[in-house]
Amino acid sequence: MEEQLLRKMIKEICREEGIACRALCQGWVMRLKKGAVCRFVTGNNFDLNTEASARIASDKAATYEALRAMKVPAVEHALALNPATRAAFMPPEGLWRQAERFFEEHNHEIVVKPNSGLQGRGCSLCRTMADVQRAVHALFRDEDAAALSPFVPSAREYRVFSLNGRPEYAYAKRKPYVTGNGHDTAMKLIEDRFAGIEPKKLVDFLNFTDRFRVPADGETVELSWKFNLSGGALVETELPAGIRKRVYALAVKAARAVNLRFGTVDILDTPEGLKVLEVNSGIGLTKFVGQADGGYGIIKEIVRKAIQTMFD
Repeated sequence: MEEQLLRKMIKEICREEGIACRALCQGWVMRLKKGAVCRFVTGNNFDLNTEASARIASDKAATYEALRAMKVPAVEHALALNPATRAAFMPPEGLWRQAERFFEEHNHEIVVKPNSGLQGRGCSLCRTMADVQRAVHALFRDEDAAALSPFVPSAREYRVFSLNGRPEYAYAKRKPYVTGNGHDTAMKLIEDRFAGIEPKKLVDFLNFTDRFRVPADGETVELSWKFNLSGGALVETELPAGIRKRVYALAVKAARAVNLRFGTVDILDTPEGLKVLEVNSGIGLTKFVGQADGGYGIIKEIVRKAIQTMFD
């Protein structure tokens, strides 16, 4: 769905800009031709970033290390290698001693995630070492590496689109929630608000909260610890001017730190201030477009600028 929407957008832009466009590899690759110059879009990655910067952006631990080296505030991500496939690169202390030390250092509350994952898939919030071990073993069935990060409380996550070192647009993501009315249970509120949602997400929401409790009138009940739009998080397009200025400034620093010409920077509003959570060399758009008024046009103009930049 993501690629289909982006392909539609690219084709429209190419028609409007006089650029020849051809889909290759069943649409996975888009070839754009203007005069004698050819450029490509693969999936949701544009022909702008170097291979090195794109690889760093797709690697959570590498992104953190690169940002830390440039003194950019970021949420720590420690690399945990799969001993079955990456034994030659394992630290002498081994996997579990490393994981246990990280768990102890971060108050027995960490997140285990695929080191190169997307959209919150495979992420686990762990509050015991048994949780950590289960999460890591589950990931290592398919992954060469996991990333360990502290669980950081935050009310908002911000996504900034960055092109050539300039912020193009930002929006906030808020965790899914319901608001109490003083007489309905959390289960009833969830079922009413999210009628038609896919069953797995509904079950996740119900399992996250005390479904039989009756929230007070006006009480906000969060239904997830994650900010992923694919997991039911909500888009907020109106940002206070001060917040927008601050997230733009941090996003510019992050993009420059990893030499990212085009992509997105995700930023958490933490008790210690704004911190970069991750950097992405591809752009996600489907869920944003589905929620935000005028979302398609907003993203289309960003993509237009990226395509124009490819031919500059």
